[in-house]
Amino acid sequence: MKRLNIALIGTPNSGKTTLFNALTGATEKVGNLCGVTVECIRGICSFSDIEFHIHDLPGLYNLIPNSPDEGIVKDALIKGRFDKIIAIIDANNIERNLFPVIQLLEFVKIPVILVFNMMDEVRKKGMMVDTETISRILKTPIVPAAVAGCEGLNEILNLLKEDLPANSFSLPVDPKIDSLMTEFSGRHQAVMEKIPHDPKWFLINFCENDHYAKKAAADSGSYGLFETFRESVEILALRDTEIYFSSARIGYIKGLLKETVVKRPARKNNGKDIHDRLDSLFIHPFLGFLIFLLAIFGLFWAVFSLGAPLQNILERLFGLLSAGAMKLSSVKGIPAGISSLLSRGIIPGIGSVIIFLPNIMIMFLLLSFLEDTGYISRAAFLMDKLMHAAGLHGKSFIPFMLGFGCNVPAILATRTLDAKKDRILTVMVMPFIACSARLPIILIFTSAFFPRHKVLVIFGLYIMSILTAFLSAVIFKRLFFRKVESDLIIELPPYRLPKPEYMFKEMWMNVREFLKKAGTIIFFSVVIIWALASFPGDVPYASETTVLGRIGHFLAGFFTPLGFGNWKAAVALVTGFVAKEQVISTLGALISSGSGDIIEHIRGLFPPASAFSFMVFSMIYTPCVATLAAIRKEIGVKWMILNAIYSVLLAYTTAFIVYQIFGRVTA
Repeated sequence: MKRLNIALIGTPNSGKTTLFNALTGATEKVGNLCGVTVECIRGICSFSDIEFHIHDLPGLYNLIPNSPDEGIVKDALIKGRFDKIIAIIDANNIERNLFPVIQLLEFVKIPVILVFNMMDEVRKKGMMVDTETISRILKTPIVPAAVAGCEGLNEILNLLKEDLPANSFSLPVDPKIDSLMTEFSGRHQAVMEKIPHDPKWFLINFCENDHYAKKAAADSGSYGLFETFRESVEILALRDTEIYFSSARIGYIKGLLKETVVKRPARKNNGKDIHDRLDSLFIHPFLGFLIFLLAIFGLFWAVFSLGAPLQNILERLFGLLSAGAMKLSSVKGIPAGISSLLSRGIIPGIGSVIIFLPNIMIMFLLLSFLEDTGYISRAAFLMDKLMHAAGLHGKSFIPFMLGFGCNVPAILATRTLDAKKDRILTVMVMPFIACSARLPIILIFTSAFFPRHKVLVIFGLYIMSILTAFLSAVIFKRLFFRKVESDLIIELPPYRLPKPEYMFKEMWMNVREFLKKAGTIIFFSVVIIWALASFPGDVPYASETTVLGRIGHFLAGFFTPLGFGNWKAAVALVTGFVAKEQVISTLGALISSGSGDIIEHIRGLFPPASAFSFMVFSMIYTPCVATLAAIRKEIGVKWMILNAIYSVLLAYTTAFIVYQIFGRVTA
C-alpha cells in the first residue's frame, strides 16, 4: 500500500483537530478554546489503496515562532518530510486565519490544500466566499467544508490521493525590493547555495528576525553579508523590515478578501446580534464575574448532587463484592491469602476510588460543555485583570481550567504562552489547582464530616486551591520574575451549541485515563500495601505491628502537629505521591471489613479538626509523580525540585494553621 505523510496545520480553534479526528477516527481532545493541541499528534487514514499518515501540528498564528508550540510547527515543516499539507481556515475569520497560511505558501514547495471550514455558519450569516477565485489567485486547491458535519471530507480525501502540482506562490512585494532580492541572490550565488531554503523566503524571513533564518545565515559563515542586505531593504522600505513584510502580507490579504468575500447585511437590534448580547453579560466587569462564580458553583453542585445516587450504588456493590470475597476462604481449594488479597486489598482499595467514577464523569462532561460553547475563552478574558494582579498572564487561565481535570495536560498547555518566564510561573503554580485525582479525598472526607454542607465546603476548598495558586504566583513573581509584564491577546470564538457526541467522546477519553490509572498504578500499589499490611503473618492484618504499621509509625510523628499523627494517614499521604487517588485507595485497603464502611472508619480515625487539616494538606502537598515529570520536561529539574519542596512546606504550614484555628473553634 502506498504511504503518504500529510501535515495538518491551522490556527487554534479553526477545526483542525476535528478534521484530524474525522479523517483518522481518533478521539483527540476537541475544544472551543486556544491551545488544545500542544504536541504533534499522529494518526492513520486509509483511502483508495493509500495509507495517509496524518500529523496534527499545534495551532499557530504566526510561522515566525513566538511560542514553543509555534516552534514545534516550524521544526516539523523544516525537518519533516511531508508529501502534502492541509491548511485549515475558519471561514468566519478568514483574514486572521490567512496570515500564517500565506507564510506557509511562501515557505513550502510541496502541494498545499486549503480547507475553508465552518462554511455552514458562514452561509447562515448571509456571507458569500468566492473560494474559486481565491484558489486561482493563490494557485492552490480550496475545499469549502463544515468538518463537524462531515461536509467536504470526501473532496479532501480525493485531493490527497491526486498528483497535485507543487505550491508556487510568491508574496508580492515592492518591485524595488523584489529586484534587490533577485540581484543579491544572483551576485552571491555561492553563498545562497549554502542556505537550505528557497532564496526569497530565506531573505524575507531573515529580515523578519526569524530564528531559523538567522541560524542558517550564521552557519553559512556570511551573517554580516545578510545583515548588510537587511539594512539595504530597510532604506528602501523606509521602515523596520519586520514591520514592512508583515504589513505586506496583511495588505495582500485585505486586497484579496475585498474582491472575494461579500459580508452579511448590517445587523438589526441596534447593531447587536445574539453573540454581542451574550458577550455583554459574560464579559461584563461585574455581572460576568458573578456569572462565572455561579457557573463554577453550579458545576460542583451538579457533580456532587447528581453523582450521589450512582456513587451509593457502586459503594454498596463493592461492599458486597468484598464480603463475597471474604467468604472465599471457606471454599475448599482456595488459599486464605487469595481471599484476603481480594477482600482486604484489591476490592476495597480500587473500589474506594471507582465509586467516585460517576462524579468524575459528570465533572468532565460539564467542563467539556463549557469549553465547547466558547465560554471558557470569555472567562479567560474576564479573569485577565485578576490573573495580572497575581503576576500571571491572562492566558494562563485556560491551562488552569484544564488543571481541574488533570495537571499534566494543563502543564503541557502552557506552551501556548509566548514568554518563557510566563510559562515557568504558570507551570510552578499549576499543581495547586485541584485536579480530579483529589476529588475522591474531598468527597470521602466531606461526606464523613460535613454531609449537610458538602457543596459549600467543597466549593470553598476549590476556591482555596485557586487562591493558593495565586498567592504562590505572587511569591514566585517577586522572587524570580519582577520585570515580567505581558498583555493578553486571545481570540474569542463564536458561541456554539456543543455536539453531544464530541462531549461524550472527550469525557470518555478522560474517564479512560482515570480507569487506566485504577487498573495499573493503583492496582499494583494496593497489592503492595496489602502485602506490607499482612506481614509478618502472625499478627493481625493492618495492625501497628505489621511492616506497614512500623513504616507508618516512623512517619506519623511528622504529621502530629497537624492533627493527624495516625500511622494509616501517614502511609496514605506517602502513597499519594504516586497518584493522589491512592490516598483513599490506601485507606480503603487498610479496612479489614471492606470499602462499604470507609466513611465510618475515617470518622474513627480523625476528629473533625484533624480531618479538615488532612484535606487541606492533601490539596496542597507535593504533586504526583506524573505531574513532577511534566514539570521537569517543560521547565527543568531545578524548578521541579523547588516546586516539590515549596509545596510540602506550604501544605505543612497551611494545614498547621488550619488545625490550630479549627481545633480551637470546635474545642
